[in-house]
Amino acid sequence: MKNSLITWSESNLTAAKTRLTDPLLVPAYKSLIAAADQALDCSSFSVTHKTTLPPSGDKHDYLSIAPYWWPNASKPDGLPYINRDGEFNPASRDSSTDSIRFKEFTSTLESLSLAYYFSDEQKYADKAVTLLNAWFLDAETLMHPHLEYGQGIAGVTTGRGIGLIDTRNITTIIDSIIILDHVLTKEQRRGLDDWFEQFLHWLSTSKNGLEEKNQMNNHGTFYDSQVACIAIFLGKDDLAKDRIRDTLTSRLPEQFEADGRQPKELHRTRSFHYSSFNLTAYARVARYGHLLGVDLWHADPNNTGSPMLKTAITWLASFIPKPESWAYPELTGVHVLPLAMDGALPVFLQALLEFGKDQDLSTALGIAAKEVPESRDWLIWPVTEADLTTQA
Repeated sequence: MKNSLITWSESNLTAAKTRLTDPLLVPAYKSLIAAADQALDCSSFSVTHKTTLPPSGDKHDYLSIAPYWWPNASKPDGLPYINRDGEFNPASRDSSTDSIRFKEFTSTLESLSLAYYFSDEQKYADKAVTLLNAWFLDAETLMHPHLEYGQGIAGVTTGRGIGLIDTRNITTIIDSIIILDHVLTKEQRRGLDDWFEQFLHWLSTSKNGLEEKNQMNNHGTFYDSQVACIAIFLGKDDLAKDRIRDTLTSRLPEQFEADGRQPKELHRTRSFHYSSFNLTAYARVARYGHLLGVDLWHADPNNTGSPMLKTAITWLASFIPKPESWAYPELTGVHVLPLAMDGALPVFLQALLEFGKDQDLSTALGIAAKEVPESRDWLIWPVTEADLTTQA
């Protein structure tokens, strides 16, 4: 299956395009166009712009450092670094390495490609192609298709399987490429296909890739989403199905309790974030399963009588109007939970579109409409005002 949207839905984007004057979508559309207009003046992004050399000595190799690892104050040289879960080391988010750069590239490309889709303004497509060319194709600036040096830890390792989480949103890069397909030259599209072919091979065969595949928390789920999406993009549907079926049979029963809780995410110091984070990956894999006839959305591995993903998502949504009742670790404090809606929002929207109106989802989304009305997720997964009411 090639050249159809994969992570996003063409029918949903088409529906949103006919509703750009809908009050529910207007703030999101204005925000999207503002971001795309700003992006027109931005410089291209490249791994070669970092100031720290990877262990290979080649700036074309992606480099990031583990965000929750810090110098050991009890050691003169600070080595080896020690873990402080949930506490970001500022050095992991600066321009000396690539993680923040990749995040900005992905977000900017998404802004431009979606703005092009909704507005039909060629200027957005042209800029998006320039950014793609710099990151993936230009011999002077491209990224080598691997993450050997992702999330290294000083004094411990130069890279880990966990580093694959850095490229979790490569799935939306793929949909941006699909939106831009008729703007790309044949040579550019061939080059992008070749890059993703090599990256998929690395994901499937490397030590870091196989380590991440075996993780039984959000890391493993995001591994599945990346492999499945890239495989679909390259027309390797059988490989994608195998990965999705593994999510269904191996991960889903292991990661969720019958009431929807995720023990492996709830023990983290940012438990709400990681619960919604893992569900983001599941929603993506469920979307890919829908495309290929593997029904993850409605799977009930614990025989509870309700789809496991619906149970988990509505359980999380039930805390949005009463964040003070969240009884799990939360470094930033429960008072910020409604403001965290921008992370959970796409999951709630997809669940409502998939399962239909639900009181917990409708209530949570009603709050989200006030807290984060400008999020582009309203455009990507367009519900209606009626969906946000809780009356029967």
